Amino acid sequence: MIKTNTQPPHTNSTLVETPVKPLIPRYPNSCLAPSSTSNTTIFLVGVSPSVNGRLEINSIDLSDINTPHVNLTTYNEEVLFWRSQSTLFCHNYPNYKSPKDSQHVDTIHIQQFEPGWTFDTNIYPSGGKIDLPSYFPEVALTSARNYMIVGHSESASWSLAHTNTTNAVSGSKWTTFQLNPVDSFKVFSDDHMDRFPAANPFLSVGTYIMGSEVPARGHAIIFDTASSGWIYPTAGYVVGSDTYGGNMLQLESPISVSMENITLTNAAVGVSMGFDAYILDKIVVYSSNTNGPRLNIFDPFTRTWSGLDLDPPATSTATIPTLPTN
Repeated sequence: MIKTNTQPPHTNSTLVETPVKPLIPRYPNSCLAPSSTSNTTIFLVGVSPSVNGRLEINSIDLSDINTPHVNLTTYNEEVLFWRSQSTLFCHNYPNYKSPKDSQHVDTIHIQQFEPGWTFDTNIYPSGGKIDLPSYFPEVALTSARNYMIVGHSESASWSLAHTNTTNAVSGSKWTTFQLNPVDSFKVFSDDHMDRFPAANPFLSVGTYIMGSEVPARGHAIIFDTASSGWIYPTAGYVVGSDTYGGNMLQLESPISVSMENITLTNAAVGVSMGFDAYILDKIVVYSSNTNGPRLNIFDPFTRTWSGLDLDPPATSTATIPTLPTN
């Protein structure tokens, strides 16, 4: 499918220098992406609730979780494209390196969800550049809950998304995308796959194996209901390459998720951390802070939280449910 650029023919992005802010901005909808160049920096992206169409990108230094350093890196004002009411999904390109010096470069892909407002772009924080928002005609992505990154190479990333359109032959509502770290307009889509996940999924999350090998390997974990799911091994191929055989993304034979009697709620969200993925469901963090958003750290091995103004946990007699084995 051919991607379409939007009008006007230029984008109003601005590189800004702001003093360190003690508080993290609050957005109706936002997303986070890790830095590819710093182990202590993340990027917070959201659309301002007070300035119509203003997409803001903030860098947050978490060297000290109790004193995060927040900086508005750049912003983009496009009232025809960005909406504070629409959900967002962010991810970085962890394998991308500058062709000049072979060093990692921060590049972030932003995907907005909502019929009629399904736009995406690349952001290059170090230079303050934001690509022109673009979209695929007649295709809308339904939700960030069913959009996942399932592969990375040095020159591309692969995502799998649930859409509002149906393939006339297969009946599938899923589409794969090959994303480009240097030009968000050079993106390919394909709704032809060997296997087709649930038509109306409950929740999805992806994993990917770091490396520059092609096919790029990962997993698409798709819950067809709140109490059942499937894990599809994935293989991503670069369009036009010697290894490309007609499908950008292959879904291999799935295995079922061992739920161990766990039933997810509608509050569940998927969190991908590369090789690992987590489902957060009704997470509640108690804090005495009332001054705005705060970031806290959860250690999955010790199952403990850390952060500013967190209240110590009270003794509980509740038992921890057995974790799924897959």
